[in-house]
Amino acid sequence: MLVIALFRTAGVGDVVLATVAIDLIREAEPEAEIHWFGRKPMLDLIKGYYPFVHVHEILSSASFTAHCQVINGASSRFDLIIDLQKSLRTFLLGNWMANKFHCPYYSWKKQSLRRSALVWQSRIRGRKTVLELFPSSLKNRSQAFTACVILALQKQGKGSALLSGRSIPKLPHNQIRTPKTIAICLGSSFSAKELPLYKTAELLRYILEQDLARKIYFLGDRNKHAEAEQLIASSGVPERFQNCCGQTSLPEAGDILATAAFSVGNDSGLAHLSESVGTPALVFFGPTDERFGYRMHLPLSKIFSVTLGCRPCTKDGNAVCRYKDYLCLHSIPLEPVFEHMLLLSKTG
Repeated sequence: MLVIALFRTAGVGDVVLATVAIDLIREAEPEAEIHWFGRKPMLDLIKGYYPFVHVHEILSSASFTAHCQVINGASSRFDLIIDLQKSLRTFLLGNWMANKFHCPYYSWKKQSLRRSALVWQSRIRGRKTVLELFPSSLKNRSQAFTACVILALQKQGKGSALLSGRSIPKLPHNQIRTPKTIAICLGSSFSAKELPLYKTAELLRYILEQDLARKIYFLGDRNKHAEAEQLIASSGVPERFQNCCGQTSLPEAGDILATAAFSVGNDSGLAHLSESVGTPALVFFGPTDERFGYRMHLPLSKIFSVTLGCRPCTKDGNAVCRYKDYLCLHSIPLEPVFEHMLLLSKTG
């Protein structure tokens, strides 16, 4: 029986995409003992969907010695270490474990330099100048995670039968999709990535005018609760809404998403959570870029963005618009979104 350590400490979306590692390991070695080292609330997501996985918290504020103590308390043996974070901390911890337990250490191809190149290209280019030195998209992160895990398993003689194309996260659940139910995912890791509130209000007006939904859930953290209340109050039909912002765990949010015909939201972890439970996601990209490896994978999902020379202006969306107008989000036309919502409502 293999005892395997997985590192993925940050990012809800990345953690969702990295769950392909658990499925691959279980397929190659059903009896494997899997340990996931990460942070809350992402650890709650892993425990909620994969109760057989041993989860261990790695606090960003803790010392290296404290991290080592967590690892020592996790297991007396590890046969394989797979680092799907690849930060300085996880690199040092992973190699420390490899030396301590005399086992191999593998990490994924993060492609940070290529992402940085796309950002610097846009900064040089601005909005008027045409410059395309790095036109190619990066490999989707779930594909990159898959490639790393398959290589690690194959080196252990366990992954020879795995298909390299099996890279789509699929979280297990028992929820039944409910007709005329929509999830609106508010917020993101940074406010610069969020669709302006007036555009969200326009989307809701269209949904209500066209009677696309009888039940609309708002999902997000507690900071978005008041915003959701404002949208509900202005709708005129508050009985159709349920404000779940700040009220759910990640697995509970996943259960709600699994019942929806589709979800609408920003470039965020909830979009990937939506797809992982089989619900198409309509996703808005602004300062970040779908070419970074966060493209949607379900056939009925769709990304909405505009072509601007200044995109992407940052790797993670944590930036102030240098033009002070956040045109990348304000200029996204909503008509194509309306059309796709109408299509999905008929498909469902």
